[in-house]
Amino acid sequence: MGKALKAAALVALLAAAVAADERFSRTNEAITFDHKTTAKKTYELPVPEAGARVRMRVKATVREGEIRIVVRDAAGAVRQDARLGPSKKPTNYDVDSGVVKSPAGVWVVEVETKEAVGGYEFSFTQNDE
Repeated sequence: MGKALKAAALVALLAAAVAADERFSRTNEAITFDHKTTAKKTYELPVPEAGARVRMRVKATVREGEIRIVVRDAAGAVRQDARLGPSKKPTNYDVDSGVVKSPAGVWVVEVETKEAVGGYEFSFTQNDE
């Protein structure tokens, strides 16, 4: 009986650990363009449950041309709106939202480049604990 109880406790512990892992997710994207690039890209980052803690960090560097980055939260509010370049020296952008509670929905990252040379990256994490 003691072994069965220990086995059941171990199974319950493992199930809780697996469930905890499922409640955490991270999305990373990094793009570099060495030649003048004009493009528009939209990333959709779902938040399935209200109350999830999310964090968005965006970094960009522009050596030539222009890049615009807009981040909207799940409620549609603009969290970041940055336009970088043109400049005679590299223009850098590095903003972290900190941890915020999000309603259920979709966070959106829009990146538009115009004759840009440089790159951008973002990291989006969510945890509903």
